[in-house]
Amino acid sequence: CRPIPLPCRLPARRTNGHLILLLYLVIHKDCDKKAERLKTTEKTEINFKSVIDNQQLSCKVYTSDFSFETENIAYEKIDSSKKIFIEFNNIVDFSNIDSLIEFIPPVPHSISLCPNKKIAEIEFNKTFYSENKFLFLIKKIKDKNNNQLEQNKCYNLIFNNERNHFPTINKLLVQNSENSFFEINSSVEIPFVDFDRTYFLPGTTVYDCKLIAIFDLFDQTNKIDIFSMMRNFYATSTNNCIHFKPKKIYNADKEFLLLNNLEINQNQQVIVIEMDINNNNTNGLVKFKFGKSLECKNKINLSKDITYTFNKL
Repeated sequence: CRPIPLPCRLPARRTNGHLILLLYLVIHKDCDKKAERLKTTEKTEINFKSVIDNQQLSCKVYTSDFSFETENIAYEKIDSSKKIFIEFNNIVDFSNIDSLIEFIPPVPHSISLCPNKKIAEIEFNKTFYSENKFLFLIKKIKDKNNNQLEQNKCYNLIFNNERNHFPTINKLLVQNSENSFFEINSSVEIPFVDFDRTYFLPGTTVYDCKLIAIFDLFDQTNKIDIFSMMRNFYATSTNNCIHFKPKKIYNADKEFLLLNNLEINQNQQVIVIEMDINNNNTNGLVKFKFGKSLECKNKINLSKDITYTFNKL
């Protein structure tokens, strides 16, 4: 908007000159107001942008089950198979984020960035149970405008969700005659087991004998993986007293349970290990071992070997 320049010479008639002068003053004043409004708008936009650029960086931490809103309390029942999300209020510089987000005690994990560049996803390399971890967010974390967290943040997380609890062995039954089983426990006292020599004739092989493992489940969806059991079950003996050759591993069905008079509840899993057994006339020590790499459906490991030992007569 420009003011209309006055002509070098006004017309002789005074009335026309007055009108032209008045028109010039009105237009010029209106242009000044518009210019002032424009400056005010620009200043407001600049100030608003400055507020955004200097806004304190903040974040919230959560999983699909919990929101960790307070730092001074312990959060229980955390599921280690699920991701932890850290959502910031602005786009964050993730170039060194790995060194600014840590767990004490350490736990193997990976950190990835969501497409909006405001959310960090933490995923554990493996599922674990009954462990207390402190999640630290170092205040040096910065956003794209170089704003950082006001202070270090610490969250006390207790990973004791039953979905992550590895099943426990309730009992182990080994066939020691044609129609009976002997229960072996993992106590310090080592039992003596006599294999019926009328059925397990010394020097001969008895086929398809059974070892029955009954597991207590803490979550119905978290059963022992049969293929993992195949890779992590071992049977050994000393003094050449008896030989076991595992052949087949499977989950017991209702027919098997009825046939062998086994009563279980809905929170138990029965695994059958069929073996060929060759008995000898010598005594010795027998060990059934479940390896620490034994897994259940949600990829939790046994974590340590479990061995059942007995003296074979």
